[in-house]
Amino acid sequence: MPDDEIAIALAVVRNSAGQVLVGRRHRQQHQGGLLEFPGGKAEPGEAAETAMLRELHEETGLVGLEYRPLITLPHRYAADSTGGERLLRISVYLVTRWQMDQPPGSQWQWLDSQGLEPQHFPAANAAILRALRLPDRLMVTADLAGSVKSLLRRWQRALESGVKLICLRDPGLSDGEFQRIATQLLLPLQEGGCQVMVNCAADLPVVECADVLHLNSKRLMEARERPPTIKGWWSAACHDRQQLDHAANLGVDFVTLSPVAATGTHPTATPLGWRQFGDLAGSATVPVYALGGMSVGDLPQAWHCGGQGIAGISLFEDR
Repeated sequence: MPDDEIAIALAVVRNSAGQVLVGRRHRQQHQGGLLEFPGGKAEPGEAAETAMLRELHEETGLVGLEYRPLITLPHRYAADSTGGERLLRISVYLVTRWQMDQPPGSQWQWLDSQGLEPQHFPAANAAILRALRLPDRLMVTADLAGSVKSLLRRWQRALESGVKLICLRDPGLSDGEFQRIATQLLLPLQEGGCQVMVNCAADLPVVECADVLHLNSKRLMEARERPPTIKGWWSAACHDRQQLDHAANLGVDFVTLSPVAATGTHPTATPLGWRQFGDLAGSATVPVYALGGMSVGDLPQAWHCGGQGIAGISLFEDR
């Protein structure tokens, strides 16, 4: 880590009701008065995981027992009245089981994770809140051939296994064909508790009904601002640092990064490998899904490398 970076470790403690533990920063602190997650600065030479557990216990009395990486990101705060410019390296862990040495103080409260708004937190927390709302698996469709019933039947195993985010994609379709098929699929998938991404031109009417508009890398690099048709989030496909930086500058909510491993979908593409994926994901300011040659067993590796989770086509499709 560069000498001018401040290492921060945070704990997002989530209970079985989907609530997370948040406190409020003291008024005299940087970003005073805003909500925050338990955590703080790592000691010199202290591992991020160790710092997270120490800070969690010191601040709340909770002892973390089960946890995993949620997101790692850099964030730069400009100088203000409370201090000079700050360059942070933030390591965030999702804590799902703990024991209580003592009840958390009155400054800590349990809030619904889906109701947390970025404006109530320091700016660096915006990506953390997105990561908290996103699932760890993203299903991408190979094609959209067949009736709505046959497509849903083809995807049944994945949906029953808990897939909550699906990207409708078929580069072989015309815009009109994609609009027709995707429109028919949206409601059944959304009523089944699945968020739906559409990988298509931003001006198609279906975009206004989808949960997420997904830009392929070509559309990403051609974009200069957020398309006005988007009512929800937007995401993008990235393959290198330039595309990641452009996505971040546009304000994209999350990305896929590929190919991490060799894949039959793009057999001529050179795989990034986990080391390069980790370098890129760790420098990104948005959640990053590992895509390309993934298996279910790769999920812990994706987390360890700073990824949101795994994405794939053959990984999920049941033909």
